[in-house]
Amino acid sequence: MAKLNDGSLDIHISRDKSHGETTMMAFIKQHMGEILRPFAEHVDELHKSVDEITDNLATTDSKAKVAVERIDAHDKQIQVLRASLEKTNDLATKTQAGLEKKSAEQAVLEADHQETKQNLSKTHQRLLDTVAHLTKLQQECDESNA
Repeated sequence: MAKLNDGSLDIHISRDKSHGETTMMAFIKQHMGEILRPFAEHVDELHKSVDEITDNLATTDSKAKVAVERIDAHDKQIQVLRASLEKTNDLATKTQAGLEKKSAEQAVLEADHQETKQNLSKTHQRLLDTVAHLTKLQQECDESNA
């Protein structure tokens, strides 16, 4: 379109109804394209942002799945370890009870052993006394027979 020196557009109005249709369509397309260009650019930017967010979401989803799998594996390991720990605790409790019982039995045996040693010592002393008395009696018997 041409502009005149005064800045107005060089427009001619025709009486023929179909005469300006192509130029009008070109005019509308040109101006609508210019009007809509910022919107189209913004929509393109939005599409790029959505694509980027979609890629990021896919990456995050993949990482989250891996993390969930690891957490599940850790949970299973913890359950196995917990069961093993419970068995170990049961064994430790039984062992502790057994040790306490054996310690009590050992204390009783030790006391019995001490008593037996004292009795043996007394018996040994009596035996020595008996031997001494027998020796004395034998001597007296030998003296009285002689």
